[in-house]
Amino acid sequence: MQTAREVALKTLMLVIGLSAFSAHAPAFARSATAIGDSGALNENSVSQPVTERKAKFHLDHATFHVADIEKSAEFYQSLFSLRRVESAVRGLIWLQEERSGFQIHLVPGRELPVQDNQAVHIAFAVDSFTNFLELLNDRHIPWFDSNLKSGSVSRTRSDGVQQIYLRDPDGYWIEVNDASLRIQVE
Repeated sequence: MQTAREVALKTLMLVIGLSAFSAHAPAFARSATAIGDSGALNENSVSQPVTERKAKFHLDHATFHVADIEKSAEFYQSLFSLRRVESAVRGLIWLQEERSGFQIHLVPGRELPVQDNQAVHIAFAVDSFTNFLELLNDRHIPWFDSNLKSGSVSRTRSDGVQQIYLRDPDGYWIEVNDASLRIQVE
C-alpha cells in the first residue's frame, strides 16, 4: 500500500508531466518531502495539517509551447469544442472547456521538437466515443491504441474504459477516452 506522501508525489508527477521537466525534479522532491505519511504537512513546512486548512483544489490549466499558435488554437477549438477566452498575458491564447472551466494555454515560439513520449499526455473524456472516432476519420487525423497500433482502440483498462491516442499539430500526445460514460463527477 502506498503512503499518502507517495501518492502525492506521483500525483504531482502525473499532473505536471515530471518526466518532461526532469530538471525540476529535485525541487518537486523537496516539496513532496514536506508531506508526511498521514497526508499532513510536517513541522518544517506549516504547523497546521492540510485537513484543518480546508483548502480545495481543482485542475486549472495545462500549457503547451507551440510553433504555430493559431494552428494549435484551431485544432483544439474545432476538435474539442474549446472556446477562446481572454488571456491575461499578451501573446498567449487561452482556450476553455465549458463544463469544468479547465483551460489550455498556448504559448508561441516553440522551435525545438516535442519529446515523443506517449506517457506524457493530456486526456479528454468524450460522451460519444464512436462519434469522436468518426470525426477523426472524417478529418484524416491518425489515432492509435496504447501500443501505437494505428486505427485501434485500447480496451485494456480494468474499469472498461476505452481509449485512443492522437497528436496535436506540435506532436503533443492526447488521450481520448469514454470515461465520462462510466464515471459520474459530483
